[in-house]
Amino acid sequence: MLKLCSKCRARTGLSCEEARPEECMICSGLLWRIDEIAEKIAEKLREYEFRTFSVGSRIRGSLKALERYLGVDGKSVKYQFNRELAKAIARETGAKPVKNNAEITVIYDLEELKFEINVSPLYVYGRYKKRVRGSPRQDGFAERVEGEDASYADGLEGNTLRLSRR
Repeated sequence: MLKLCSKCRARTGLSCEEARPEECMICSGLLWRIDEIAEKIAEKLREYEFRTFSVGSRIRGSLKALERYLGVDGKSVKYQFNRELAKAIARETGAKPVKNNAEITVIYDLEELKFEINVSPLYVYGRYKKRVRGSPRQDGFAERVEGEDASYADGLEGNTLRLSRR
């Protein structure tokens, strides 16, 4: 006999016996521990400064097969978990959940009950502003400096290079 918690019964629309959250055959009580999971994630996220985040989850073998067998593909536990976890993390951190271009992505493994945090790279934009006339804008070519011209490089080991324009 199929036993589901009230959240999974409401999501799937299946008529079956209601079970306690930890006895649910689909979520095993995971949907009831979202606040606890969000607190753990928020604790790790305190190391970062961010305004936006997204949440994803990884689902494999048995849970995926069970949902497919029951015919609940469109109303997956993964979708509901991601939605509720994003709301809980937003309450904990004050950051805004977004779907695209998030500064931080949290990926939760629903079977191993572990999470990973992926931080988007930071792009710093800079501009060259030429302030002095006569100084080259582009890099020059390096030449070897030997003999008397290398006197400014006292104490340096190896080949001394000087930039020159060509």
